[in-house]
Amino acid sequence: MVLLLVPDKFCALLFTALFGAYPMVKSVAEKPRKRLLEYIIKLGFFNAVFTVLYLTMMGAMLATLPEALGNSLWALYLAANMMFAAYDYGFSKLIAVYLNRVQRTAH
Repeated sequence: MVLLLVPDKFCALLFTALFGAYPMVKSVAEKPRKRLLEYIIKLGFFNAVFTVLYLTMMGAMLATLPEALGNSLWALYLAANMMFAAYDYGFSKLIAVYLNRVQRTAH
């Protein structure tokens, strides 16, 4: 319902689809403690959601991208995956800081 109030529907859908469910996917992916499997699950989730969004909202997505990314699908996916990896790294650090502070105040 809130998505109807946001002027840029693509950004709202991108945030909701990717980052709304991602904390749950991240938690499941990091349970086995096998790095390769972890990255396969995370990148698989990201690329599946990104592809669905790309196919359903291609016009809105391409209108907001720089020309270099809008003309090359592989460059778009490469840039998107690099940004997702940076987001995942930052999110992991944020979780670590949060857990450190919660553990410190809990004791």
